Amino acid sequence: MGDVRPFQFMIGTRGIVDRATLIQGARMAESVGYSHLCIHDHLLAELAPIPVLTAVAMATERLRLCPLVFNNDLRHPAVLAQELASLDLISEGRVVVGIGAGWNEPEYAATGIRFDPPGIRIDRMVESIAVLRGLFADGAFSFGGTYYTIRDYDGQPKPIQRPHPPFLIGGTRRRVLRIAAREADVVRLDLRQDRESLADAFPLGWMSASGGSARQPDHGWRGSISACSGSSATSRSPANRAGPPRRWPAGWKTGRA
Repeated sequence: MGDVRPFQFMIGTRGIVDRATLIQGARMAESVGYSHLCIHDHLLAELAPIPVLTAVAMATERLRLCPLVFNNDLRHPAVLAQELASLDLISEGRVVVGIGAGWNEPEYAATGIRFDPPGIRIDRMVESIAVLRGLFADGAFSFGGTYYTIRDYDGQPKPIQRPHPPFLIGGTRRRVLRIAAREADVVRLDLRQDRESLADAFPLGWMSASGGSARQPDHGWRGSISACSGSSATSRSPANRAGPPRRWPAGWKTGRA
């Protein structure tokens, strides 16, 4: 029997919060045993991922920093590689590279970014992952794809985590899950956002006897289910630890990874 990897628990922040609220929540999460802090990547009324994760890195020592997930269409992978490698250095090796193909069409329309069909967006994400890996590696890197071209570019700086930080790919469609199984260390399934695609991702309907309709609990938590390869976090839910209940600052959400 192989090694049993413990559960890891994730907390997320969203919306627009001030510095004190952000730091308070991050330090509280770390103190009770959460392993990851996550933030979404949308052009909405919320803070941008890289500044938030950088602030959290400076205020904590153990929390892993997880964009959940970057919309690939909003950044060139060479730019993203430099930002993530810099964050990995600043955080002393705590970055998770969360990336997805993009899905929120109103954001594209509002900003004039073309919303390509899913197949094109997914193909572009796959190329981006290859570019990120190449620029995280040692030495000059070249890549010739349909969407990105890199010529003898030695991406700098290099991340602390070698050969690269772990990748997390989010999605529920069967093709995306197959890509994630091949390319990622963590697979993120958001069962609230896209329930209708569960039959495509899991044709046997193992989610429930009713064919995959996952009912949400009423306790105010919102979680995504992730298959994680990490092994450093506690397997005991921070929310169930002994001690007085804690009041989370506004804008914080807990979940399991």
